[in-house]
Amino acid sequence: MTLRRSPEATAAFVGDPSQGSRKARNEVTTAPNQHRPKVSIIIPVYNAAAFLRECLDSVMEQTEQRFEIVAVNDGSTDGSLAILEHYSLREPRMRVIDQENRGQGAARNRALTVSTGDYILFLDADDYLDPVALETTIQRADTEGSDLVHFDWKMLTNRGVRYFNTAPYWQKALLKGDDCVEILKVKNLYAWVNLYRRSFLDENGICFEEGRIYEDNPFVAKVAGKARCISLVHAPLYVLRPHAKSTTRSDTHTSRHFQDHLHAIRISMQIAADTRPSMLPLLAAYHFHKFLNYRLNRIPPKLRQAYTNDLVKIYHDFGATAAAPQSHPFFKASDRLGVFRTGRPLGLSLMLPFLPTARMGKRVARKAIALAAPGLRVVLHDQAGERGRRGKLRKGLICFLGFDTRYEGNSRFLFEELISSPEFTRYEIRFVTDDRRVPHGYRLPPSALSTTKAVSSAEVVIAESWVPKRMKKHPGSLRIQMWHGTPIKRLLFDAHETQIERRKKTNKNSKYDDIQTWDYILSSNPKASRIYGTAFHVPQARIIEAEAPRVSYAKTKDTVDERAELRRLVLGTEHIARKAILYLPTWRDRNYGLEQDQRTNDYLLDLKAFADRLGDDYVILFRNHPYLGTSARTGHPNVVDFTGSEHDTQELIVVSDVLVTDYSSAAFDALQLGRTVVIYAPDHEAFARDRGFYASTWQDFASMAHGTMEETATAIEKATNTAPGMRSPRSGVNGANFSTSTLAEVLRTKLIR
Repeated sequence: MTLRRSPEATAAFVGDPSQGSRKARNEVTTAPNQHRPKVSIIIPVYNAAAFLRECLDSVMEQTEQRFEIVAVNDGSTDGSLAILEHYSLREPRMRVIDQENRGQGAARNRALTVSTGDYILFLDADDYLDPVALETTIQRADTEGSDLVHFDWKMLTNRGVRYFNTAPYWQKALLKGDDCVEILKVKNLYAWVNLYRRSFLDENGICFEEGRIYEDNPFVAKVAGKARCISLVHAPLYVLRPHAKSTTRSDTHTSRHFQDHLHAIRISMQIAADTRPSMLPLLAAYHFHKFLNYRLNRIPPKLRQAYTNDLVKIYHDFGATAAAPQSHPFFKASDRLGVFRTGRPLGLSLMLPFLPTARMGKRVARKAIALAAPGLRVVLHDQAGERGRRGKLRKGLICFLGFDTRYEGNSRFLFEELISSPEFTRYEIRFVTDDRRVPHGYRLPPSALSTTKAVSSAEVVIAESWVPKRMKKHPGSLRIQMWHGTPIKRLLFDAHETQIERRKKTNKNSKYDDIQTWDYILSSNPKASRIYGTAFHVPQARIIEAEAPRVSYAKTKDTVDERAELRRLVLGTEHIARKAILYLPTWRDRNYGLEQDQRTNDYLLDLKAFADRLGDDYVILFRNHPYLGTSARTGHPNVVDFTGSEHDTQELIVVSDVLVTDYSSAAFDALQLGRTVVIYAPDHEAFARDRGFYASTWQDFASMAHGTMEETATAIEKATNTAPGMRSPRSGVNGANFSTSTLAEVLRTKLIR
């Protein structure tokens, strides 16, 4: 018996997670003569036939369909025009312009004159878009009224699609007024990483220089100089495809890059001086990083000294300094030596031969700076990633990883189902945990090197959260991500996790890398599937809709006899006659990385006061979120703390009559069992601002939400006017359409042969 991957689904990618799936293609009526498009996608095309279809298909597959395409064939000689005409015949929203070769700047300007969308997005013909790019950016622009929406990008390499950008401004969700210059803190700022409000470009006369490469540089300088509001979307929505024939990688033996890059720098600095002088230090730091790269990779050796001299002259003319915090150490050293103040490049020229490369270590670079600028303290980071070793694929090995290696939830209950199933007796099934409830022969200690090797070589890995980076995926392995429930609060690329970004700037990068190892993700219902599409950037073909194992388990315990026995076991004789109120609070991003005494937990219920308010007819069952670190040891006889208990959350839901939570996905589990759910969220407005909710799931709970303890207690009393242990018949969740097929069944029918 072997495992195989199931065939990919052919369904189209689902749409707006708040509004349901998008209309079928034949229902879209956005031809230019019928309705004004929401966004114009401008694509300059020059000899891009090898990549053009993928580029155009990525637009057609957008979850937001209110667009027009304006493609400008810029004198192509390779069949690109035929491809454009073929697509335009079947796509009424596409307009093709054919012109003699005049360069990207001229092609984009030509398209701008005929485009009609409220927003403008530039897309190069050899690149492509993530399916949710338009939906995500337009939603932010409409909501915040911003001049532009800046988003992130990823790169297609021979190792797959890589996402590695970090920048300090991701700590914010919005830049306003003079703070808009912070967009220049990025190391790679291009015209195509922004969605522009058309009226903003028109009112400020912003267009491209023509006849030169590096036309992006003056364009983005104008944008940064005039913008009053910039929305920031920390999600890689654009895929860059570098190749040998691209503009930036061709003609490197000529003077073209030398002349045009220096021209772009001078023009950009002049724009900054004229519009917003506070941009100058940031712009200087930005271009210095580019100078170091281009000097080695795009400038002929005979022109490199002239390139250095001219850069120093430009910086001298505009009074550039190393005031920007992200300045390169060589820039700081040059500034300290007075290179830009005097206009003499000698100090910089002495350091450049020691520029760190793949062949030249950081130690040599530090020595170069120490010689040129004694006493300057610099930090040079080693960007080399961890290199994991993978052995031979261990066929038949299935490894489970629970949330933070805990033995609970989906991972626990699917594990228990598989080890008891005759169909899986031929497999080695292991669980990564220290929990002794897992039999010794099945248990893998999380920190052991042997465990890392086992997971890295297992034929199947089933996880419930992020997999540690050291546990590399074997090329022949299958990974299934079960996640932990249908989300109410926004996740990853749908959220702007500002506090987390401050503490861990590579947070989203590392999680993106993990997502690339997922073959499938478990979703309980179509709503969750749509959310996972935008939050994790996974296509519909990689989403399995099946009932969560934890819900399947809870249903088996929710019969009259099973529940009565479980109540006796969990509540004991002391509390079995009382109405059980389960309190499951979640954590707050604002507390990420803070010590316990620095955290603000004022959104939590005062359990002692709450128990006094409810009285002796009730018992409060408390289970802490693992990240909270708080305790319910109040000494109150009607409060029982189950934090760290062997009783799983699902068992506590089964024995309870009411679930009180803020934004836990366990609320969906409780509703599926017919329990009353009461939301206690005194910080709702702050949470909406800092993290945000999904409208499609929050609508199921908005009527249950309360901001005070008294309101919460009153809601509980109204809901529990029957005898203890009684509850309403099991009901579904409004519009959620929860699947009733189990993941174990999916494994049997799709993965086993």
